[in-house]
Amino acid sequence: MFTRYLAENNVIGTGCAVAKNGDLILTYSTLEGKRFMQSSDLFRTTKEEWTVPLGSITANANLIRLKDGRLMTIVRKISEDPDIASVNGADYYTAFSEDDGRNFEMGDRINPDSACYYLMNHRLIRTHTGRILLPVCYVPSNLSNRDFFEKSGHSGCFFSDDEGGTWQKGEFALSEEAGVDQLAEPMVVQGMGNEVLMFMRTGHGYLYYSVSGDDGLTWSKAAPSTLRSPCAPFTVSFDPHSRLFFAVWDNTFPGLKHQYPRSPICLAKSKDGIRWETLCELDQDPMKGYGYPMLYFTENEILITYYESPERKFTKATHRLKMRLIEKSELGI
Repeated sequence: MFTRYLAENNVIGTGCAVAKNGDLILTYSTLEGKRFMQSSDLFRTTKEEWTVPLGSITANANLIRLKDGRLMTIVRKISEDPDIASVNGADYYTAFSEDDGRNFEMGDRINPDSACYYLMNHRLIRTHTGRILLPVCYVPSNLSNRDFFEKSGHSGCFFSDDEGGTWQKGEFALSEEAGVDQLAEPMVVQGMGNEVLMFMRTGHGYLYYSVSGDDGLTWSKAAPSTLRSPCAPFTVSFDPHSRLFFAVWDNTFPGLKHQYPRSPICLAKSKDGIRWETLCELDQDPMKGYGYPMLYFTENEILITYYESPERKFTKATHRLKMRLIEKSELGI
């Protein structure tokens, strides 16, 4: 397992895309804008770094390659509504680059209704039909106050069938348990079949999941998965090479605070995205915290990034960006 720190301070979550020359591009948000890094060896070394003054620091780093060759990213703009802004609710816009992230042209707002939305890192996916899904958490206006944070919310997708030109809003998932409306920071993933899975963090001891059979338009009622977790960030992705699902998450029951502890952070695999097998602990210092992971796959290796906090609590000013590069053969895959 190869380990390296890619960045220091104010780093939360990353997104990635393949460059036109086959390199890998990572992006994360800073106070100065979006930071980009490029590597030809899966970030054993970094070839080039640059910053684009686009957006603000948040965990919503996302990139996707469009069919016409452009890169698309998502830009957060804090709501002009003071109640929504007080809890960092935001509107989201597209931005497009023709030169692999060196320059961007702003697009249109994705959400037609200016409301309290949250988007996290590495969320954009393209389904088998070509549709682009952008999963977000939505908090209704009657719940937008400082006491609600991550204790109420609904998860669903905006979707685009024209390469990010226009967006529509699908239906949002409900819970099969009465009174459970805390479905936050959704992530969607699709395996070899047509169904799309959506995973969400909650304060109920487990990641929840929901299933869509119509390309992210509607969702089954959300139910607990077998991945136990505090209300903490995670990632779930599908590896087309091994045809397995992988998850990186904080494998622990909640402590006295519903978002903690965020250690150990673990890697698991699944054949169907429903039944999971833990493979290893990536980090396990009980006095630290780990979160907002990202997964990227090659035929033989798995690249994982996540933040490492020197404290158990969330203190983004001191977060470091850590990477792990694992040979699949080390995991018996």
